[in-house]
Amino acid sequence: MWYAKKGAYEVFVFLNGKTFLLPIERCKSIFYTENKFYFLCENDIRCYDENFRFLFQTYNVERNCNRIYVDRYFIYTSSPDTGAVYQYALNGTLLQSVRAGEHVGDFTLAGEALYTVSYHDNKLFQIKNMEIVKDVFLDEMPQTVLFDKNIFVLLNNEFYSCIELFNDQLELIKKISMPRQIGELFLWKNKLVFCGCELNYVLDENLKFLSIKKSTGKLLCRYSDDLLYCDDMVRKFDPINNLSYPL
Repeated sequence: MWYAKKGAYEVFVFLNGKTFLLPIERCKSIFYTENKFYFLCENDIRCYDENFRFLFQTYNVERNCNRIYVDRYFIYTSSPDTGAVYQYALNGTLLQSVRAGEHVGDFTLAGEALYTVSYHDNKLFQIKNMEIVKDVFLDEMPQTVLFDKNIFVLLNNEFYSCIELFNDQLELIKKISMPRQIGELFLWKNKLVFCGCELNYVLDENLKFLSIKKSTGKLLCRYSDDLLYCDDMVRKFDPINNLSYPL
């Protein structure tokens, strides 16, 4: 198990019972895969092994980039400012980029396809080989995109938070709405968790509500392989019973 917490001048990482404090300033996003940690910072991208031996550092081509994703072949980053998605080789060499809408809010990978959502123009994009192959308009402003067999998009307007379900052809299958709240959407073992500051919703992958309970007022950690609250006391969220307990 791992989780990470970002500070202004350092990053705290817990990995399999060990803790590490890294002097990494202005970290924007973190990704862990294949026993390596990738840290997207304002000016650079840094890579460490799981013992936190430094492997390489490369220039962040755009300092406003705030998302990073790594697969077996490439490193990807995205910018909410320019709407660009950048592709790097695994050694940190910048390869190419594609502009996907006005402002990229989030992106994810699924096999050879990359899915991005952009706001102001409110679009969902499917990208292959760093070329846009399809896009669709969204009803509201998108926040998060996730993939597990199908595509899940969290959207918001003034009154509602919504989740839309698409197939891999970007065809809308279902949409549900909930009262507007600050929150984040997570996928966990064939379940969706919409963790909000007021309510927590647990749903199946057909967007059927399984449980609705009052929230702790905190949001789940984005940088973890588990459903954790990573504040002063680390707590684990149980999606079966829709409650949390100390880790």
